[in-house]
Amino acid sequence: EINKVIEKGFSEDEIKKGKTILEANLKISDDNISSCVIRNASSLLDLGKPFDIEEKISAIQKITCDEVNSYFKNLLSKEEYLISVVSKDDDIDVAGLLR
Repeated sequence: EINKVIEKGFSEDEIKKGKTILEANLKISDDNISSCVIRNASSLLDLGKPFDIEEKISAIQKITCDEVNSYFKNLLSKEEYLISVVSKDDDIDVAGLLR
């Protein structure tokens, strides 16, 4: 699946679905008072301002398919992999794990 994402990227429909899910999760979590308090406290500590749901939704809507695919292509690039293996088997082809 990683190679598929690197080679073909995500489709416009997949990106649209993901954005819809993110937006829905933000709106649903806004109904829970404890989630709102925690989110606002974290935002105040991290950014110095309260969490603005509409600002986040607007930012999500502005994300393009090309931006997502470029990000994941760089993130999943084999040149950037770091692998650690712990095993009793001395004959593991570690390079093969990256194929």
